[in-house]
Amino acid sequence: SIRKRMLYSECKSKHQILHEIAARQSRQAYLGQFSRGYLGNLLGLFPPHKVWSKLVRVQRALLELRKMESSMDKTFFEQILLSGDNFVKGHDHAGRPILWSRPPQKQWMLSPGTPKGLAYTRAIIWLHMHAYRTRPQNVHGVLVVVLGDPDKRHISLEMAMVDAKLRKDLCPSRGDEYMLFNIGQMAGNMDHIFAVLFPKWKTRFHRMVSELESILHMVSDQADIPDWWFGDGRGSPFLPCFETIGDYQRCLGGTPLTVQEIYNPHAQVNANELALENDLNALSRISEEVDEDVSN
Repeated sequence: SIRKRMLYSECKSKHQILHEIAARQSRQAYLGQFSRGYLGNLLGLFPPHKVWSKLVRVQRALLELRKMESSMDKTFFEQILLSGDNFVKGHDHAGRPILWSRPPQKQWMLSPGTPKGLAYTRAIIWLHMHAYRTRPQNVHGVLVVVLGDPDKRHISLEMAMVDAKLRKDLCPSRGDEYMLFNIGQMAGNMDHIFAVLFPKWKTRFHRMVSELESILHMVSDQADIPDWWFGDGRGSPFLPCFETIGDYQRCLGGTPLTVQEIYNPHAQVNANELALENDLNALSRISEEVDEDVSN
């Protein structure tokens, strides 16, 4: 139809503008690591110059994660991933991978910047990126489901804000959705704070235990609901494996995920681009070079 051709022409023009912006920065290789579908999704939400700024923030956030890995408590990082409390399993009815999470006991005592605080944030972000890698083509989001416990598993607002900022930079496509269950009053006005600071986020806060049943209508296969969700063994048992927590040892061995592995996982990896992404000094230099473009 004429309307479809016009929309295609407009989208094509936006792609061209975005490539021109990248070319002026000599960053065509970086832009090429994102799938065309992912870029098209962003261009449907933002103008090309805004998309480029968001892509720059993606790489800066990945650099920040690299720095976290050098200072975090690596033992605690593994404990979080092997605890059975945090993992990726199943999909919702929109095809989005589901990240299941419940805070560790005394999580409210963790502070941003401390070795254990860095480890917890890095573990949760690792799982979010792992979910991104496993999503089907043309699916641009993840469903994050958090189960709290007012008596034992408090959600630290300070830690949540650090986590939220990183996720916002790493996942600019607005396809993610967050559901927090059984948070009671422990988060205070968390819903209001998030609504003000992250107005475009899809976030739902469920304060009552009785609302746990609503998850049954979200998942494609109820067997993917963890056994700790209802506390009565109705869910399937959790077994840590590559499918649910990924090859997290890469965070410990200094071989981080590349941009292409996260945002274009179905493409063949180019060896030269891999080398670029694995070079922390190159990342730092690139980040400095684009400062002027982002400020504009």
